[in-house]
Amino acid sequence: ACMLSFCPNALCCSHAADVAACCRYAVRRVQFSPHAESVLASCSYDMSVKLWDYKAPEDALLRSWDHHTEFAIGLDFSLLREGLMASAGWDEWTCVWHQSGMP
Repeated sequence: ACMLSFCPNALCCSHAADVAACCRYAVRRVQFSPHAESVLASCSYDMSVKLWDYKAPEDALLRSWDHHTEFAIGLDFSLLREGLMASAGWDEWTCVWHQSGMP
């Protein structure tokens, strides 16, 4: 299994064999969940928001959303409500949703 500390490209590649082929856009922000120590979210210039669990035995990528039409530049978890997330993009949209659903 790929450990985050030994695989800096795991966030954008999800354990892909060819790192150069899958990292075409920069990861803009990474935020750890305040409710689960191994869960984090990332947003990227590829307009996606991704949810990860770096301790997962198989694939670290839990969910992926492509709701922004321009660069995804910000994200955060709610401190008060577990599973509630927010993201912002250059498309001037701020989306708030529960990680089990869609924005």
